[in-house]
Amino acid sequence: MVPDLIFDLGMHDGSDTAYYLAKGFRVVAVEANPQLCRAAERRFASEIAAGRLTILNIGVGPERGDFDFYVSQKLDWSSFVKAYAERAGPVEVVRIPCIPLDDLLRERGIPYYLKIDIEGHDRSSLAALAKLDEFPRYVSVEATVGYFHKTMAPLGYTGFKAVNQLHHQQVVPIYPPIEGRFTDMKITGVMSGAFGDESYGPWLTFDEFDVEFRRVVEKRYDGSGQQAAGVPEDRFVDGWYDLHAKLG
Repeated sequence: MVPDLIFDLGMHDGSDTAYYLAKGFRVVAVEANPQLCRAAERRFASEIAAGRLTILNIGVGPERGDFDFYVSQKLDWSSFVKAYAERAGPVEVVRIPCIPLDDLLRERGIPYYLKIDIEGHDRSSLAALAKLDEFPRYVSVEATVGYFHKTMAPLGYTGFKAVNQLHHQQVVPIYPPIEGRFTDMKITGVMSGAFGDESYGPWLTFDEFDVEFRRVVEKRYDGSGQQAAGVPEDRFVDGWYDLHAKLG
């Protein structure tokens, strides 16, 4: 594992990438949408020149090859899965090279933290981790992957969290920092945001998380870990979630 490296799978507008760079990490940012990659290359020109950031205009999927990528009118819904992208109306189709996640990590290094937000290919990415001999210290993925903890536990992940993406925008940055350098950069709704031991709330065991995730899905607020962590009921009900795992 490379201790100062983060993989941003699903770079989107670069907000998370900017956050990781501000925290002092090197970043490999993966984004299938060519428009977003061109914009990020302009925005982060100095970081790219300094070797702190690599932007890859590729997709991550179950196999190598060029595949149709559907560019949504709502750019963060663009996907290799046509039905995902078409939720916002007609799409533009472009051909994008893809690589399995395990191959990409072998080529670029096992990161300290792996963020996965790639609209529809999240499941194949998690499945690819099982082909590796070592793993990221932390992994997060959108809550569309309901069996997340059951996939991660056999790989040695023992801590789990559900992070409400409305609530984490209100959490005060930790000082002194636990992960990298301190930054008071504002977390927004398009970001995965704080990671590792700076994500809010305690790490849960497999069994605790199994109960908590069912509470989140069923929107049972009373007695939930989210309530105990200070998430207001309206954010609990209306928010969306990222799922986090911690190794060992």
